[in-house]
Amino acid sequence: MPGIRRFAVVLLVLAAVVVSAFPAQAGAIDPNDTPGPLDISGGTFSRSVSGGITYLDLHTYGNWTPALLAHHTRNRIFVLFDVDNDGAQDFRGTVQSFGGRLSISIHGLGQSFDPIRARHPAGNWLQVILSGDSPPNPLSSWQVAFRSQRISATGACTSPCRDRAPDMGWWTVPAA
Repeated sequence: MPGIRRFAVVLLVLAAVVVSAFPAQAGAIDPNDTPGPLDISGGTFSRSVSGGITYLDLHTYGNWTPALLAHHTRNRIFVLFDVDNDGAQDFRGTVQSFGGRLSISIHGLGQSFDPIRARHPAGNWLQVILSGDSPPNPLSSWQVAFRSQRISATGACTSPCRDRAPDMGWWTVPAA
């Protein structure tokens, strides 16, 4: 039995380490209110304790491929950053695809940053990972919003279909 107890203790310690690595998490939901696959359904925001890495996960009601956000189109997903919690956008990230590979370019407050790779783990999911030393990612809590824009040759989005999540205001990313 000592082997089983030791194994149980090791499992409990590992579980505590995993849980404490990402203690700050928040989520939000946005209504199904825009035609097309880029209608934002919500997001989750989690922070790691070590290094302050932030995971921004955006979900849409429809499925889409990275080709929809190809740089030669006007289809985009924008990440809006309010890092000082004053209700005004400080940085804006633009998500687009180059050769099927998603990236986000962030600029604001007179600064521009090298593009960061964005991930598309599932048909309706976009993930952006911000390092802890990035100005748009302070260790304190800050606010985020998402916007999307889709234009199509036919259908409901011949004039741009735009969504903002939340519709008004901001979602809070918890402190690290």
